[in-house]
This record gives sequence, C-alpha cells and structure tokens, in this order.
Amino acid sequence: MNSLKTRLQQHYPNAIFCFGYQTKITRQEMQLPKSHINDAIAISCYQNNISNLQYPKINEYIIQVRIKKRSLHEATARKGRSTKNTTQKRNNKNVNQVNEYKIGSTVRFGSKIGYISGFTGKAAYIKDIDDNYIIEDNKSYKQISLTKLNLVCYNNGWVKFSNSSST
Repeated sequence: MNSLKTRLQQHYPNAIFCFGYQTKITRQEMQLPKSHINDAIAISCYQNNISNLQYPKINEYIIQVRIKKRSLHEATARKGRSTKNTTQKRNNKNVNQVNEYKIGSTVRFGSKIGYISGFTGKAAYIKDIDDNYIIEDNKSYKQISLTKLNLVCYNNGWVKFSNSSST
C-alpha cells in the first residue's frame, strides 16, 4: 500500500489523501458505526464538513451464502490419523442438496421467509435476513423438517430479500 500511495501522490499531485486515524475521527464525529461503507462516507466527507447524514430506505438486501464447505478434503492427515481424508466423506457434512432443496434456496416456513444454511438428514437449518435461525414454535432445536417447507426459488449463492417479504 505504501508504494501504491506514493505512486498515486505522484500521479495526482492535487489529490487530498487521508489516513486511517483521520477516517476514524471523521466517522466518530458523524456518529456513524464502524463499517466499510461508513468509512467510505467519512473519507468522501473528510474535507466537505458534511453532517446530518441519513441512510436511504433500503428495499432490498442481497447476501452471499456458502454453497458447500470450503474444505472438501485434507492436504495432510489430521492429528491422530494415519491417512489424509481425500474422499470428503465426513459424516455427510458436505451435503449441499436434499431432494429439490439446495443450500442457499429461499424457502417459506409458515409466514416466515428464509434461506437454507445447512442440512441434517431430512431437516434443514433456516436463517432469515438478520442471520437468525428460524425455529418452530415451542421447539428448542433449530432444524425444520423439509416436509414443512415450501421452496420459493434457488439463488445460486446470492440470497435476495425485500422489506415486504422478510418478517
């Protein structure tokens, strides 16, 4: 980053550069919580003395979900094992589809809409837009039977929620 910063300063001599501590101070003065987007707002407003910012009303949210486990095999044998696990068969943890349901599919459970985050046999874990598990009333466990779900659509790793659909 230092070499890039030097090159940018040479190529754009009239540009104003700021540092992380300046971004933090500006963001705190604007009373914005820490996030990448708020840091970008603080950087862009650094010299302009802009205040009283309000977030626009967001009608849609898009989040990325995993489709399968990152570690499909092991390069070296785990502690206590003599051979590496190259077949990716570890208690069916890598199951990404059961019947027509896939990980990341948008499903409806009663009046709630969420997406499938994982499977346990013939049941699934369902999460909402706030990354909270949707559970059945009067139940202590998180799994919901696939027979109780209605498939809305398959999202291919990108789940889209709108304010009107989330509960």
